[in-house]
This record gives sequence, structure tokens and C-alpha cells, in this order.
Amino acid sequence: MKLKNLRPLNGQVFVIDDKVEEKTKSGIYLPDNKTPELIITGTVVAASDIREEGKTRPADVEKGDKVFYSFYAGAGSTFESDKGDLIRIVKHTEIVAKEVKEEKCSKKT
Repeated sequence: MKLKNLRPLNGQVFVIDDKVEEKTKSGIYLPDNKTPELIITGTVVAASDIREEGKTRPADVEKGDKVFYSFYAGAGSTFESDKGDLIRIVKHTEIVAKEVKEEKCSKKT
């Protein structure tokens, strides 16, 4: 299915899960059957506007944002993109945080 032909609706967000490290920083390999994390990260590939109380507002996230959400967010709502990536369909309310880039201060203190 071509992702460019799909658009999320009604406050839905398309997210690609980040790859889970198979090895810790200290070099220990993690087993395949490890307990899933409660919060996982992913990258937004598309987001729809949010309709609340009859009004529409822009989504809190946009394409390219790194987001954090529950492991069970979008459970059973996935599809494979034309590039072979597994896309998760998540409600905007299931996203608990997004990574914010720090802006460099132009003033010297």
C-alpha cells in the first residue's frame, strides 16, 4: 500500500516504530522474548487535524516528530508501507510526549 495515497483522519497519526536495540551499551545481547517496554518511541509519518467540540485544530505533532506512546497504542491497527515499514495507526490522545529540539540562544550571557 502506498503511504502517499493515504491520509489519516479524525485525529489519527501514522507512526513508524523505532528499532529496538538488540544489544545494550555495555555489549549485553537482549533476548527476543524480553518483556515489551511500556512506553515506546516512533517517528510520525502523517497526522490529521483534530476535531474537538465541533471545532478543528492542527495536530500537536507533524511529520518527522519523534513521539513516545504506550506499547498498546494502535493495537491491531497496522499496515505495511510500500517500502516495507510497519506503520502503526495511533490516536492523537495515545501519544504521551514528543521530542522537542532545544533552540540555541543567540544571546551570550
